[in-house]
Amino acid sequence: MIIFLAFSAYAQDDAPHGQWSFAAFSGINISISSAMHGTIEDYHSAIENGTTATQYPFGGNHTHSIPVQGQIAYRYAKSPMSIYLAASASSFNTGFGFRYSPSGRYTMTIGTTTAGLEYTLGQLYQHWNFFGRLGLNSSLIVGNYRIRNQDRFMDVALSNNGTRYGIEMEIGERYNISRSPIGIEASLNYTNVNLIGKSYTDPALNQGLFSRGSGDINDGKNPNDPNDNARVIDYLSLRVGARIYF
Repeated sequence: MIIFLAFSAYAQDDAPHGQWSFAAFSGINISISSAMHGTIEDYHSAIENGTTATQYPFGGNHTHSIPVQGQIAYRYAKSPMSIYLAASASSFNTGFGFRYSPSGRYTMTIGTTTAGLEYTLGQLYQHWNFFGRLGLNSSLIVGNYRIRNQDRFMDVALSNNGTRYGIEMEIGERYNISRSPIGIEASLNYTNVNLIGKSYTDPALNQGLFSRGSGDINDGKNPNDPNDNARVIDYLSLRVGARIYF
């Protein structure tokens, strides 16, 4: 559990000048929405019946992924505000083994770019800084569905499923190392990658999650099914990383 020690420890002293920095992070993503917690069996049944799967098959122990992220930021002179631009990638998958294909696998890879603002309590010469971030993101989602056919893998579908837009919110704590341009960070992040841009394609054209040709992941609501809901792709991230100032 991250303990934010410096939420109100420091006043907002004036920084003498603006400051560029670069940071790299990793950690763990934990999916939140029920849309990401479906079972492989239910998903296969939807494909076979020509219906829309109500959930992606990343339930059970496979609701997490390991992200990587790089971020460049600029803090304005004499201000607690910074602007930042970040790029990240993560991949959710079912592991290996599902019905009719003991070594098959479903994978959803998400590449995201984010632009946003950071508000920081504390200055670089102080050991502890508390920060909050708010950003808008653009994500490219790529799906891969692999099955084993006659002792060999066959890529049934590999589709660039288009761009989605969303938001991120983050709070964290930074420790600035004395007499060093390096800071260590830990944070909790919420990201929704498909708040805007959801779409739906008839299952006759799009067999399940990964399209054969339509370029869609069917995250929108089926207009012909009153019981269907749009599928949300979101997750919490526990992140740790290092920042260098230059």
